[in-house]
Amino acid sequence: MLALVEPKPEKFGPFKQVLSYSQRKTLSRYLELIVEKDIWTKTDIQSFKNQVSATRFISNVEKDLKSEIVLDLLDKLNERIGDRPIYLTQSQNDFGIDWLRKTVLNSKGELRNTELVRDSLLCYYHTEILKDFSHFEFVGYSVVYSNRYDVGSPVYRVVSKSDDSFLYSFSGGYGSGRLDVDQQVEIYW
Repeated sequence: MLALVEPKPEKFGPFKQVLSYSQRKTLSRYLELIVEKDIWTKTDIQSFKNQVSATRFISNVEKDLKSEIVLDLLDKLNERIGDRPIYLTQSQNDFGIDWLRKTVLNSKGELRNTELVRDSLLCYYHTEILKDFSHFEFVGYSVVYSNRYDVGSPVYRVVSKSDDSFLYSFSGGYGSGRLDVDQQVEIYW
C-alpha cells in the first residue's frame, strides 16, 4: 500500500491554494500510483476511474480546477503507459481470460454466434490471440461523451505469447453489454 504523506506543494502549483489537505493527499496517492506502480489491481483501476470521473466540487471555479487536475492526471497516465506498460495481477489475468474466452468462444474454440460477438467485429485473428494468451495490459479508459469529466470502462490490451495483441473494452451489465475491440475502442487521451 502506498504511504499517504503530505504532498510537496510544487506537485500542485497554483492548485495548492484551492485544494484542501485531503484533496491534495488523494491526488498525491494517484500521482504515486501512476508513476511508481507497475502492476495495478482491479481496485486501483476502479478507484482511479472514480476519482477522475467524480464531480464533487460545487462552485464553477472548483469545477474548472477539477477539469484541469483531471486532464493533468490523465496526461500523466498516458505518458506512463507510453513509457512502460501497466500489468494486471495474476488473478485478474486468470479471471479476465476465462471471462473473455467464455464470452466470445464456443466449446470448439470458434467465435460464438451472438449479438455481442457479431457487433464487436471479432475475427479469426482475435481467436488465435485468445488461444495463445500471455497477459493483459491496462492501457487507459474508453471515452464517454458527456458534459462532465467522465471516463468510461477500462481498456485492456490482450497479448499473446507471440506478442500479437488487440485492444478490448466491455461496458454494460448483466444481460446486455457492449464489447469493443481494436478500432472500435476510443481511448481517453
